[in-house]
Amino acid sequence: ADGSNEVIFICLTNTLGNMPSADVRKIVDEMIAVLPDRGEIVLGFTAKEHFDTVVRSVFQTNPDLFGEVSRNDATGEISTSTGYYSKLYDQTELAELLGDEWSFETVDKN
Repeated sequence: ADGSNEVIFICLTNTLGNMPSADVRKIVDEMIAVLPDRGEIVLGFTAKEHFDTVVRSVFQTNPDLFGEVSRNDATGEISTSTGYYSKLYDQTELAELLGDEWSFETVDKN
């Protein structure tokens, strides 16, 4: 290490996917604004390709928490009668949401 401070922002487990897309971009823009040159941002999103698994293993197995589950397979959006919302993205959608300045590494932790 060269003694300089490195800042890393970490936001995992689809936390940003549980917010409206417009808010996600604002949050990431703020991270970028305060990030020093040597900083990094690590964001975790649940991939849209795992949509059915997420609905079955998380939402449908917890009816007391989520209530009735509405799903839109085309958009990757899930909403529930208890007010919960989540969106699962594919890489193209993430690139559109976050902009061209991002490089992506896909890690499958299925």
